[in-house]
Amino acid sequence: MNDEDNAAVWQRHLDITRMSTADIESKIHGLRSDRLVPDVDIEIRRVRFTPSLMLYLINNSAVLSAPYVPVRRPVYLTAHAKAVEAIDLLSIGASFTYDAKDDDPHSPASEKVDDWRKWFNATWDLVAQ
Repeated sequence: MNDEDNAAVWQRHLDITRMSTADIESKIHGLRSDRLVPDVDIEIRRVRFTPSLMLYLINNSAVLSAPYVPVRRPVYLTAHAKAVEAIDLLSIGASFTYDAKDDDPHSPASEKVDDWRKWFNATWDLVAQ
């Protein structure tokens, strides 16, 4: 891949990030508009590393996670009207893992939820901008 293609792949990544962010914000504000939640507060931060998994922390009591699988594949670059070979992260078809806290704070599931919460908080506080 040449420098122009590298820049275009990076731009594709930024475009996907912006679209995903706008979609999330719209859906969350829609919950408030539909009066399904009383209030909405959104803060989005970014990290400077490639994500390796999808992670959903639910009410500090459950975790839903799945890995992104790196693959080499053709990626279509709309701005250049061509496909280039690139390393992409796939989530389609990923197997999700669900863990929920139970009455035992030392059970594997409870500890896993706590560990992911610690990871998220540390990443949010120390790495994210």
